[in-house]
Amino acid sequence: MTPGNQPPNRANALHPENIVEIERSVLRAICAFSGDATQRDHLLKKLANYSWREPDHAVVYRAIRSLPAGNVAKWREELPAAATRMGFPDLNWEYYFGAEDTVNGDVERAISRLFKTGKDAE
Repeated sequence: MTPGNQPPNRANALHPENIVEIERSVLRAICAFSGDATQRDHLLKKLANYSWREPDHAVVYRAIRSLPAGNVAKWREELPAAATRMGFPDLNWEYYFGAEDTVNGDVERAISRLFKTGKDAE
């Protein structure tokens, strides 16, 4: 037990900021995803009915969905432009772009963690 007599993992998982961080990690993994278009579409469809806690994350998700699959470097230019066309020019894209490529299993695990944590918080 942690101080306050709460189980350590569950107490942290239920904290709203942690859910927002998990959302961000999912989007970051998708932005770094180096798989093919079919895999990308499969991953994005898993999130189609997700209710994003952070409004900026919903915008990023919609911007990602609006673009064809491509290489990660090209997305660095295209995603901010897509969000600007949607009326959101001031997103901090540094949150979503990392240096590493992400494989399908990493994104799948991040999405599963998001749904599990979001379900626990309800």
